[in-house]
Amino acid sequence: MYIFKGQIDRGRKIFNIGIFLLVICFLGSIIDLGLTKGINIRFISSAILNIIIILSIFKYFKGSIIAFKIIYFFVSGLAVFLFPAIAILLSSLLLKILNIVLDITNILGGALFIIIPLIIMFIGFFIFSKAEIYDSILAYSNYYKNKNR
Repeated sequence: MYIFKGQIDRGRKIFNIGIFLLVICFLGSIIDLGLTKGINIRFISSAILNIIIILSIFKYFKGSIIAFKIIYFFVSGLAVFLFPAIAILLSSLLLKILNIVLDITNILGGALFIIIPLIIMFIGFFIFSKAEIYDSILAYSNYYKNKNR
């Protein structure tokens, strides 16, 4: 596979966006666990895992290859599922607004709340595969691993 500099730069940008989304997700998870469940064993174990991942993000920016592999595992999974999920969340918000304005729950017995997000999810996966986002992340991963040898 021929990799050019633009694809590596694009992969770096997508990777950094994924890291930003990871930090938000894990900090939100710690806050959510603390507010809803109180302090218990499940909270402590989840908080420790989230803190380890956040610390590995900081180690990645210092140049640790082990931290890069941990973060790459999460970002590659996040990129595949989160980018189409953003479209689903926005469409569900639009459907809630349309439900208030047009009362669409009476149309097809509320099945539009399932059908429209599924259609948008498939369109999101199609755009994700055609935009070669994962290939850019993979190109950046190969570049980073070869750079730090």
